Amino acid sequence: VYLESFNLTSFDVTITTKTLNHRYYGTGNSLGYIIESKESPFITFVPGKTYRFKQDHSSNNIHQIRFYEDAAKVTAYTTNVTFNGVAGTTGAYSQIIVTNTTPGILYYQCTTHAFMGNQIQVSGIGTSTISLNDQTDVTKKPTKIKYQQTDIVKH
Repeated sequence: VYLESFNLTSFDVTITTKTLNHRYYGTGNSLGYIIESKESPFITFVPGKTYRFKQDHSSNNIHQIRFYEDAAKVTAYTTNVTFNGVAGTTGAYSQIIVTNTTPGILYYQCTTHAFMGNQIQVSGIGTSTISLNDQTDVTKKPTKIKYQQTDIVKH
């Protein structure tokens, strides 16, 4: 059951055989995640919130969710990520706290099998080379211009 509190959003996760609706149908494992009754949905995160993927259902056995910077799981994303228990057992979950330094695009995938999950977009975080979160330009004080009486020309 989807549950959202002030800063925590929890999702129930189960595993099933992929259908044609799965983004990676025919690629990687034949199984995929079901999150809140949707087959491996695209998910949007918001900075300042915590997201918990509850994996206590027995179908999650050996399918622990981890976060990656790429769908092929080359680069794991571990900042502000925690795990509780073993997937498929009571109380198990994967959790991420999203901040303004979280990459704009992440992927949730199984630690053991390829292409079971999908993509996550972090709202308000761009993928350009210019960081929208860098406040240095905003906080710079304007240059003071000094005028002297002789600089002003009257016509």
